[in-house]
Amino acid sequence: MRVMFCTVGMLALLCSCSSGIKDAERELHVIEKSGGTSSELCRAHKKVADAYLKAQDESGYKFAKMLADSQCLNAKLEGGL
Repeated sequence: MRVMFCTVGMLALLCSCSSGIKDAERELHVIEKSGGTSSELCRAHKKVADAYLKAQDESGYKFAKMLADSQCLNAKLEGGL
């Protein structure tokens, strides 16, 4: 639960971004609010990281990738991946 709040807050700080990034972040937020599974959150975080990569935002990508890796590890530990 703490990861979710940190994630939303930190992604909001990074949101001087393109519509692809905003769309991916909105999807992530909906999944988080609706109680998505760890594997759903993993995929959503990966989409956010991919959006930053496509926008060629290196610092945003690095941070989003770190969050995605953390969420995906959590999903793997829970048996969701």
